[in-house]
Amino acid sequence: ALAAAELQGLFVELSTEAAWNVDLTGDSALAVPLEAHSIRLVPMLQGATESLTIDSFFLSEPIEVLAGGRSPFFVVPTDTRLELRVSSGSLSSTLYLLRAPLYSTLEAAYPDPATLFVARQSLAGLQVIDSEGKEPNMEDFQPRKSRYVAGVSSGASMVRVVASKNDPDARLEYRVTGGQWFPLESGVPSANVGVPQYGWTMVDVRVENVLSEDSLTYSIVVTKGLVCHRSCPTCAGPGEHQCTTCRAPLLLHQGRCLYTQCSGQHYFDWEAEECRPCDATCRECEGPLAEQCSACEELRFLVVATPFDKVARCDPVCPLGYYVDPESGRCTRPLPGERLPELFYVQLALRITIEEFAEDPRLPSKLVLATASMLKISPAEARFHNRIVVEESQMVVVNVEVGPTPFLSVETAQGVKVDRLFAAAPVPVDTFEILTREQLYPPPEPPVEPPLLPPWAWAMIGGFFAWVIVITPAYYLYFRRKYYSKTRYVVKKKHQLLFVHKVVADAPNSVIRMVAKSTD
Repeated sequence: ALAAAELQGLFVELSTEAAWNVDLTGDSALAVPLEAHSIRLVPMLQGATESLTIDSFFLSEPIEVLAGGRSPFFVVPTDTRLELRVSSGSLSSTLYLLRAPLYSTLEAAYPDPATLFVARQSLAGLQVIDSEGKEPNMEDFQPRKSRYVAGVSSGASMVRVVASKNDPDARLEYRVTGGQWFPLESGVPSANVGVPQYGWTMVDVRVENVLSEDSLTYSIVVTKGLVCHRSCPTCAGPGEHQCTTCRAPLLLHQGRCLYTQCSGQHYFDWEAEECRPCDATCRECEGPLAEQCSACEELRFLVVATPFDKVARCDPVCPLGYYVDPESGRCTRPLPGERLPELFYVQLALRITIEEFAEDPRLPSKLVLATASMLKISPAEARFHNRIVVEESQMVVVNVEVGPTPFLSVETAQGVKVDRLFAAAPVPVDTFEILTREQLYPPPEPPVEPPLLPPWAWAMIGGFFAWVIVITPAYYLYFRRKYYSKTRYVVKKKHQLLFVHKVVADAPNSVIRMVAKSTD
């Protein structure tokens, strides 16, 4: 189709002076390096009188590019893709461009967004499969890394992406070079994604948390041809551990280009001029013996005789009187007279039922080891305390007792990152909390002291005083006087004769004569 058309070819020239050939047999979507802020189009026209027409929604009018000419630079965004409609004669196509979060050196922009999310909001796996059924040259997946490069073979025309999620309730979606988002099932390959012969194709996989609006996006730049790490000129893949040769003065050791310091569990033998393995208990060492470890594997600690020793053996438990220093990973004796901090507890809310908890009798021991690994202490300094079943949700809550150790307090433990716990725990952990003994076992409320007198006694006393102070005076001083003031006085019978004699005896003679006369 191109040979018969007026347009023989089209190049995308980046602002970094690189140029990619574009296949115009259909619409094309390309991702450009992060430092390529803008691009311009360079058409290869058949005749000197032919031209290329470029149109877009942000252009007030189409742009004509003649043979031998170049278009003006167009800014390429990082969030929404740039859409350019090109046509020449009977041939028309649409070109979509987007800046990838990777530089042309294949280094990712800093910081990586995946480092800001908890483990359950990330992916558990991410894989690319090409149309030939082969896995491309791609660095091993890490949940805390969200930018990757996948180099597919020149014969592969399409790829598919497979992603698996950590959180069963999360939602997965994918898109191609800033296009429309499509749903993606966990563990199920996506639809085919076309890969051009030149340039980059970017596939984004988004993890959405249904309980919040946060989302984490993983980006894969797919390109044809082998992509090597910057430290090696030839390789079997893009990872730093997949080199086959090294750039001077680096040395090749197990696929990595290193200086004289070898990779983990190896030391450099100056006589043989090669890296040799350490003892199995060492993570780093200065010789082949178990007593020549300089750093230990997980849940092993360097037992040094003095603080100035650099090498020693790695043991899972410190000697009596020694405690693990989480900062150095060494067994250290506390200062004389130093007081040990109080015990504290690591409370883990497990996303399992009590029946699932009872199926594995070794599960408490595994949780203790995971807690010790997270806190970087010896398993002897952590113990299984108890388990509680929450009646509302049937969730199992486990408490692990930690301490006492002079090098790990409650405040220090609360600042520990929990990524290692989520990765090392044998079962899903929903929440994690550091508690003191007072917080785990709050003291009971003090008993209420009994009153001096019962309420009925206080009522009787109040009634008595009310009678004496209020009712009695009111009766004698008010009610009784008011009654007698309105009632006729009647002399009682037994006092009547005495009263008559007394009145007669005391009455004047004139009164007696007047009464007698009136009686007649």
